[in-house]
Amino acid sequence: MRLLALGCLVSLSCLNCGMASAHDPLTEFQWKHRLILHDLNAAEARAFKQAVHQNEDALNERDLRLIALSAEVESKLSLKLEVAAIAQLQKKFRNQEPSPKLYLVGKDGGLKMTRLTIELAPIFNRIDSMPMRQAEIQSRE
Repeated sequence: MRLLALGCLVSLSCLNCGMASAHDPLTEFQWKHRLILHDLNAAEARAFKQAVHQNEDALNERDLRLIALSAEVESKLSLKLEVAAIAQLQKKFRNQEPSPKLYLVGKDGGLKMTRLTIELAPIFNRIDSMPMRQAEIQSRE
Protein backbone atom coordinates (compact mmCIF):
# COMPACT_ATOMS: atom_id res chain seq x y z
CA MET A 1 0.00 0.00 0.00
CA ARG A 2 2.83 2.39 0.87
CA LEU A 3 4.46 1.60 -2.44
CA LEU A 4 1.23 2.37 -4.30
CA ALA A 5 0.83 5.67 -2.42
CA LEU A 6 4.44 6.59 -3.16
CA GLY A 7 3.92 5.77 -6.84
CA CYS A 8 0.83 8.00 -6.95
CA LEU A 9 2.72 10.89 -5.35
CA VAL A 10 5.60 10.56 -7.82
CA SER A 11 3.13 10.44 -10.73
CA LEU A 12 1.29 13.52 -9.50
CA SER A 13 4.51 15.45 -8.96
CA CYS A 14 5.63 14.57 -12.50
CA LEU A 15 2.29 15.75 -13.88
CA ASN A 16 2.62 19.00 -11.96
CA CYS A 17 6.13 19.51 -13.36
CA GLY A 18 4.83 19.03 -16.87
CA MET A 19 1.92 21.37 -16.26
CA ALA A 20 4.18 24.06 -14.83
CA SER A 21 6.38 24.07 -17.91
CA ALA A 22 3.31 24.00 -20.18
CA HIS A 23 2.13 27.27 -18.64
CA ASP A 24 5.13 29.21 -19.92
CA PRO A 25 5.48 28.86 -23.69
CA LEU A 26 9.11 30.03 -23.51
CA THR A 27 10.29 27.19 -21.26
CA GLU A 28 11.08 24.91 -24.21
CA PHE A 29 13.64 27.44 -25.49
CA GLN A 30 15.37 28.00 -22.14
CA TRP A 31 19.15 27.39 -22.27
CA LYS A 32 18.92 26.84 -26.06
CA HIS A 33 18.14 30.28 -27.50
CA ARG A 34 17.90 33.93 -26.69
CA LEU A 35 14.59 35.30 -27.91
CA ILE A 36 13.39 38.53 -29.43
CA LEU A 37 9.65 38.82 -29.02
CA HIS A 38 8.32 41.48 -31.36
CA ASP A 39 5.03 43.33 -31.12
CA LEU A 40 4.82 45.35 -34.33
CA ASN A 41 2.27 46.89 -36.63
CA ALA A 42 2.45 46.06 -40.35
CA ALA A 43 4.79 48.94 -41.31
CA GLU A 44 7.14 48.20 -38.40
CA ALA A 45 7.10 44.50 -39.30
CA ARG A 46 8.25 45.28 -42.86
CA ALA A 47 11.15 47.40 -41.57
CA PHE A 48 12.03 44.80 -38.93
CA LYS A 49 12.00 42.04 -41.55
CA GLN A 50 14.56 44.00 -43.56
CA ALA A 51 16.73 44.55 -40.45
CA VAL A 52 16.50 40.83 -39.61
CA HIS A 53 17.57 39.80 -43.11
CA GLN A 54 20.47 42.26 -43.05
CA ASN A 55 21.62 40.96 -39.66
CA GLU A 56 20.77 37.27 -39.98
CA ASP A 57 24.36 36.11 -39.35
CA ALA A 58 24.68 38.30 -36.24
CA LEU A 59 21.32 37.06 -34.93
CA ASN A 60 22.27 33.43 -35.55
CA GLU A 61 25.70 33.86 -33.97
CA ARG A 62 24.03 35.03 -30.77
CA ASP A 63 21.56 32.11 -30.79
CA LEU A 64 18.66 34.51 -31.29
CA ARG A 65 15.23 33.38 -32.44
CA LEU A 66 12.17 35.53 -33.17
CA ILE A 67 8.63 35.21 -31.86
CA ALA A 68 5.82 37.37 -33.23
CA LEU A 69 3.28 38.74 -30.76
CA SER A 70 1.44 40.49 -33.58
CA ALA A 71 2.46 41.00 -37.24
CA GLU A 72 4.52 38.05 -38.48
CA VAL A 73 8.08 38.60 -39.74
CA GLU A 74 9.07 35.81 -42.12
CA SER A 75 12.57 34.55 -41.35
CA LYS A 76 14.31 31.23 -40.93
CA LEU A 77 14.96 32.42 -37.35
CA SER A 78 11.23 32.76 -36.59
CA LEU A 79 9.61 30.33 -34.19
CA LYS A 80 5.97 29.38 -34.65
CA LEU A 81 3.87 29.01 -31.51
CA GLU A 82 0.27 27.95 -30.95
CA VAL A 83 -2.35 30.72 -30.88
CA ALA A 84 -2.98 30.08 -27.16
CA ALA A 85 0.75 30.42 -26.41
CA ILE A 86 0.91 33.74 -28.30
CA ALA A 87 -2.13 35.00 -26.38
CA GLN A 88 -0.45 34.03 -23.12
CA LEU A 89 2.76 35.86 -24.09
CA GLN A 90 0.78 38.94 -25.14
CA LYS A 91 -0.88 38.99 -21.73
CA LYS A 92 2.47 38.55 -19.99
CA PHE A 93 4.41 41.19 -21.94
CA ARG A 94 1.83 43.82 -22.96
CA ASN A 95 1.70 45.51 -19.57
CA GLN A 96 3.96 48.52 -19.99
CA GLU A 97 3.31 52.05 -21.19
CA PRO A 98 4.55 53.05 -23.65
CA SER A 99 4.35 49.57 -25.10
CA PRO A 100 7.74 48.17 -26.18
CA LYS A 101 8.19 46.90 -29.72
CA LEU A 102 10.92 44.37 -28.89
CA TYR A 103 11.56 42.20 -25.83
CA LEU A 104 14.88 40.44 -25.32
CA VAL A 105 14.61 37.21 -23.32
CA GLY A 106 17.86 35.60 -22.23
CA LYS A 107 18.75 31.94 -22.38
CA ASP A 108 17.85 31.74 -18.69
CA GLY A 109 14.29 32.79 -19.56
CA GLY A 110 14.56 36.22 -17.92
CA LEU A 111 13.55 39.49 -19.56
CA LYS A 112 16.81 41.31 -20.29
CA MET A 113 15.73 44.36 -22.26
CA THR A 114 12.79 46.12 -23.89
CA ARG A 115 13.01 48.45 -26.87
CA LEU A 116 10.59 51.08 -28.10
CA THR A 117 12.28 50.99 -31.51
CA ILE A 118 13.17 48.14 -33.85
CA GLU A 119 16.93 48.76 -33.90
CA LEU A 120 18.95 45.58 -33.39
CA ALA A 121 22.35 47.13 -32.53
CA PRO A 122 21.40 47.96 -28.90
CA ILE A 123 20.19 44.37 -28.46
CA PHE A 124 23.46 43.02 -29.86
CA ASN A 125 25.41 45.32 -27.52
CA ARG A 126 23.39 44.18 -24.50
CA ILE A 127 23.88 40.50 -25.37
CA ASP A 128 27.59 40.95 -26.03
CA SER A 129 28.02 42.48 -22.56
CA MET A 130 26.48 39.42 -20.84
CA PRO A 131 28.85 37.00 -19.06
CA MET A 132 27.29 33.99 -20.81
CA ARG A 133 27.90 35.57 -24.21
CA GLN A 134 31.47 36.44 -23.24
CA ALA A 135 32.03 32.78 -22.37
CA GLU A 136 30.51 31.72 -25.71
CA ILE A 137 32.87 34.04 -27.58
CA GLN A 138 35.90 32.74 -25.69
CA SER A 139 34.96 29.10 -26.26
CA ARG A 140 34.71 29.70 -30.03
CA GLU A 141 38.21 31.23 -30.23
